Amino acid sequence: MRSWVWLVLLGLLALLQYKWWLGQGGLLEQSQLRGRVAEQADKIATLESENALLRREVAALNTEEGLEEAARVHLGVKKNDEVFIRIAPGAAESGAQ
Repeated sequence: MRSWVWLVLLGLLALLQYKWWLGQGGLLEQSQLRGRVAEQADKIATLESENALLRREVAALNTEEGLEEAARVHLGVKKNDEVFIRIAPGAAESGAQ
């Protein structure tokens, strides 16, 4: 009779250990979730820095000087009384020799 009780208790202990280590919400799943949370935190930090950069760019474009600079750099816009001179890459090196 005693051996039967010990076997039942041992079986319950094994079942509880299985649920503790490998079951839903167990230590294995918690470890995996911690890894995923760390990955998401890294992605969030990257996206927040990109957002900050975009906010600075938007703030710069909301000023007249920033808008003019963006038009010059990205669209090649120039004022009527200006002359645009472009120096080809490597031209300064070959001219200096």
